[in-house]
Amino acid sequence: MENEGKFLPIGTVVLLKGGKRELMINSYCIVPSGDAYDKNGKIDV
Repeated sequence: MENEGKFLPIGTVVLLKGGKRELMINSYCIVPSGDAYDKNGKIDV
């Protein structure tokens, strides 16, 4: 499925191009300032 510019719902199971194993989308991280975040908060990069 190619759908640039839109997000899949959390919990969606996908197989990436060339991939051998499926993975589940479990979070989003969109930060225009360049800061990086994971599920626990801001991380130092």
